[in-house]
Parts: sequence; structure tokens; C-alpha cells
Amino acid sequence: MWARALCLAIDGNAGLGRRFSCSTRIHAYAQNLGSSRTHLEFMSWLRRRGEDMNSIAVAIGMSKHGRALFAHRPMCAGECMIKFSQNLVLTPEKLPCEVIALLDQANEFTRVSLLVMAEKRKGQNSAWAPYIECLPSFGEIHSTIFWDPKELACLECSPIHRGTGERNALLQSEYREVKKVVESCPHLYDPDVSLEQFKHEYATVSSRAWGQGPHSDMTMIPLVDFANHDPRSRTLFSHADDNCTVVVASRDYQTGDENFHLKVHICYGDHSNAVLALDYGFVVPDNPFDEAEIFLEIPSEDPLREIKLQYMAQNNMNTLRDSNGTQTGGRPFTIMEVTSRGGKEVVVPSAARAFARIITSDSLAATALRPERRYIAECVLQGELSLLLKASTSEIERYGNNS
Repeated sequence: MWARALCLAIDGNAGLGRRFSCSTRIHAYAQNLGSSRTHLEFMSWLRRRGEDMNSIAVAIGMSKHGRALFAHRPMCAGECMIKFSQNLVLTPEKLPCEVIALLDQANEFTRVSLLVMAEKRKGQNSAWAPYIECLPSFGEIHSTIFWDPKELACLECSPIHRGTGERNALLQSEYREVKKVVESCPHLYDPDVSLEQFKHEYATVSSRAWGQGPHSDMTMIPLVDFANHDPRSRTLFSHADDNCTVVVASRDYQTGDENFHLKVHICYGDHSNAVLALDYGFVVPDNPFDEAEIFLEIPSEDPLREIKLQYMAQNNMNTLRDSNGTQTGGRPFTIMEVTSRGGKEVVVPSAARAFARIITSDSLAATALRPERRYIAECVLQGELSLLLKASTSEIERYGNNS
């Protein structure tokens, strides 16, 4: 699905030289940020669990995007802003043994979801109760898996439409594993858990889990997952040698500097808006990792279709088959904007241009174009793509004006 963390080996004691009376300071600063009682209780919970509050240089507050982390004291780039023990995290291994024994094919997200569901059932008796209370309520996640058909129809021409269908099919499969567990363990779970409830728990976990340790187990890390996403952030998330997790600042946060008291961002990964909408339920304006997908295929009525397919297979230009195994005669290509010496430009993959030449050829000999004719063909294709992009922009603007 994705990996949310950028992991480097660093000194686990980096940036811990300063000492502050942090509990009082964090509490006062958090109140100024509009933190709720739930957030303040969460920070108190960290202290009760034995976490070193002097190694936590952030406070939870509210921004226009919802919950966020803010620097509560000056920091330098390279300094530790958060450090906490591995005992704090939720991992699949912390599921009850009887639940683990019942799981056959469930993925790691489902396993952590079952752990969260079991802890929710405990209420205030859960060791993670203050953290569980900070997680999104039902209906607060806007991933496309929760969109109704009319809403999803707006994205029918985007690969996210297909991706959403595939994700929902996966969730239905995982739900069968979940039902087997909850019905066998009524002392741990509500046996009447619905598919929609499971989808909410799964989306909560998958939008907050991280690749953890050498085996990349999916892990939920309290506090760190409150940080908002910025694709340009290079804040480092690392595993120290003393069985602790460390987050290292990638910029300065100094008193008197315009950056001080700003939100602390991390990068969830180099994701396009389509991925962000599906996995997290939000998008980023002017996303530098945005991309588009076009699907090129040989028409079924093309008299040279079989010959073209054979030619493609001989030249490792594989095409897709549908769920029934039938040859579609096509494949998707990804188009993205890249930065070069001349500035930013939209690049059409060479494989897409070659595929298009074969599709439009009246004979296979036409694919062996001379250089000057290849240049003409490429210009034509690039021009058509440019018009396609402009047309889509115009449609988006028209849709926005009419809505």
C-alpha cells in the first residue's frame, strides 16, 4: 500500500542536551493552541507511562486542517523533537494469542485494526485509552472508500476510481477474516461489527501506520501520527539503538524567527493526490508528486489487432488481462510533471509514445519510422496530449463555476 516513514540510523541521544520543566510548559502552551481536554489528557498519559517529556519538543493543537503538532520550544535542524520507547506503539504482535491463532491471510493493517477494536471495547480500562480517544470518529475520514456512487462518479475518469473499487474488494475479503475472529471471541469484540465499521477502523490504521523496524511491520505510533503531511518536509523518522523511536527536525524553530511556533510537518511519502485521497482522505494543493494516468489500447475491431499484440509481446510491451483472463489489448501509462534545467514540463513516457505508434499504425512497417518522421509523430502526440490537459483543466473550471 505505502510506507509512511523515512528511516535512517542516527544517534538516539541527539539533541537531548537541553533540560526544561516540560510538563508544565507543554500544558500551558497547548492551552494557547486551543488543545482540548482530550489532547491534554493524552500528554499526561505519556508522562504516566514513563515517557521522558524533556525529549518531546512538540505540543498538540488545532489548525484549520484539524489536529496538528506545534513546536513548543526552540529547536535546531538535526535536533531530536520527539523520542519515545517502543512500549508505546501498537503492533500486530500485541494482539491476544487467541486472535493471532485465528488469523490466516489477514494483512498487517487488518491485524492492527483488530488490536484497536479490542482496545476500544475495553474503554477506559485500555492501556491506550487516551490515544484511542484521539483517533477519528466514524464519518470523519474522507477516503474515497466511503464516497457514495454519485460522489465517486466525479472521479470516473481517474485511476482512483478503479483503485477505490479494488480497495473495497480487498476490504470485503479482509472483513471475512475479521468476522471469523469477532464471532469466535465475543469477550474481546462486538460480534455484530459491520463492514462499514471495519472499514472505518481499517482506514484509521492504514492512514496512520508506519513501517517499523527491520521487518517493516505496520505500527501505530501515538503522538507522531498527529503530525500533518507536507510533501516538501524532510523531517526524519528513525529507530535509535536504545529501543526508542526518534523524530529529527529538518529545520530551525528559533524564538523570534518566523518559523517558531509553526506546525511540525512530516512527509507521509512521495504520493500523488490520487493516493492521498484514497489512503488518507485529503489532498495537497499544487502537489509536486501529482500524476495522471492514461489507458491506451488496441481497438477490438482493428484487423491487425492480433498481429500487433504478437509484436508487442515479442518486444516486451506487455498488455493487461481482465479478471476473466481476456486480453484487453491495452495498458495504463503514468504522466507526470518533472523539473529540468529548462523548468517544469509534462513528460510523456517513451513507452507510451511507442505504444501509440503501434496502435495507430496501418501496418507494422509504419512503426519503424525514420528519425524525422518519428519527430513529427512525437510532436503530434505531444500536441494532442497538451490539448487533452487543457481540455481537462477547462472542464474542471467549468464544473467549479457551476457547482
